[in-house]
Amino acid sequence: MRNKILNIRIIEFFVFVVIWMAVFSVPFFNQRIFNTINWGKVFGEWISMFSFLLIFVLNTLWLVPIPFSKEIPVLCWNYANSDTIGYRCYNFN
Repeated sequence: MRNKILNIRIIEFFVFVVIWMAVFSVPFFNQRIFNTINWGKVFGEWISMFSFLLIFVLNTLWLVPIPFSKEIPVLCWNYANSDTIGYRCYNFN
C-alpha cells in the first residue's frame, strides 16, 4: 500500500512539473516577433508567474495536507457573519 502511494506521488510530481513547464514556456513562445525574442518581457512574465508557482507549491506541500494529518487533530479558522466574528473548530478524529 505504501509503495502504491509513493508511485502515485511520483506520477503526480511529474505531472505538476510538465504542467508548470508548459505554463512557463508560454511567454517564451508568445514574445517571438519575426524570430526574435523580447527577453525583457519574457523575464518579467516569468517573475510574475513565479509568485503563482510559489503559492501552488505552498498550497500543495503544506496547506492541503494539514487537515488530513494525524498529528493535528483540530482545525480552526476565522469566520465572519454579518453580526459575529469568531473561531470555528472541527475535530477530525
